[in-house]
Amino acid sequence: MKIAVVKPDHFGDVILASAAIRALLARHPDAAVLVARANIPLARFLFGTSCDVREIAFAHLSKRAEASAAGIDLLAYDLVLFLRDDGQITPAWADLRCHDYLFPIDAQDDHQTMLDYAVVSRVVGHYDIDAHHFGAEFDAVRRKAAQPPERIGLSIGSGFHANAWPAVRWIALGRRLLAEGRSVRVFCGPSEVTLGGVIAEALSLGEGGLVAGGANIASFAAQAARTDWFVASDGGTAHLCGLFAPVTSIFGPSPFRRYAPFGRWNRLLTQELDCSPCSQWTAKLVGGCLSTECMVNIGVEPLVSGSLNRVSR
Repeated sequence: MKIAVVKPDHFGDVILASAAIRALLARHPDAAVLVARANIPLARFLFGTSCDVREIAFAHLSKRAEASAAGIDLLAYDLVLFLRDDGQITPAWADLRCHDYLFPIDAQDDHQTMLDYAVVSRVVGHYDIDAHHFGAEFDAVRRKAAQPPERIGLSIGSGFHANAWPAVRWIALGRRLLAEGRSVRVFCGPSEVTLGGVIAEALSLGEGGLVAGGANIASFAAQAARTDWFVASDGGTAHLCGLFAPVTSIFGPSPFRRYAPFGRWNRLLTQELDCSPCSQWTAKLVGGCLSTECMVNIGVEPLVSGSLNRVSR
């Protein structure tokens, strides 16, 4: 039986789906993995260079409003597993394009890994989400969670502008950690290199103080693996870093119950304002939100006293 799994979302979404996709590939190694063009290197890093990774594109999921790529022939597959149901990619849409398919039940209060499990487990049966998400790093991450962190990564990347924690907060946190004798480095994606450089310079981190993502995902991952703990805003960089160390996440407008980095030892700081979650990708246009106070009003002290000075058991 020919199977394809469709995960056309953004960088961090593919990482959250990695446990489900690995479980599928363990049972059906010839299954095709269909992702957005920008995530093809990530998919090959996560699932191996021998994996049948192909491009699928949807204009409504592009941050740059790019036109959709030429449609892939889903009728070439006996079964298509969709790991997204967003109002445009729907069962009605799939009825016209697939022989047979499975969709998740969309829910903001369930973590994305559980929504993916509900789809893939119908094909492969039960699988261990922890083992498939972390792979060989599972024991290392668990050990890091049980000891006070000395090497802290500041993951400043945010998927959308409203998710960003202000630079002045990152600098204040970095100075506090350095004053405590901890090692600090700034981690970011390609679009935050300039901001990351400003923060690293303000902290006088010197050479190697900024770790920027790019085409060489394996190199970035190697640096993340040398870190004991991450403080991170909501973005794809946080999910990648979370494969190698525990994460304390700062959430404002996003539905944290669904999109927090996966891991039982992780921690999360949010104000849970009445206006959260919101349409963070269009908050300024639709919601009229100019202050993003759900992020701006989160200070440094709760992160240090409530997270980094306690360990998970």
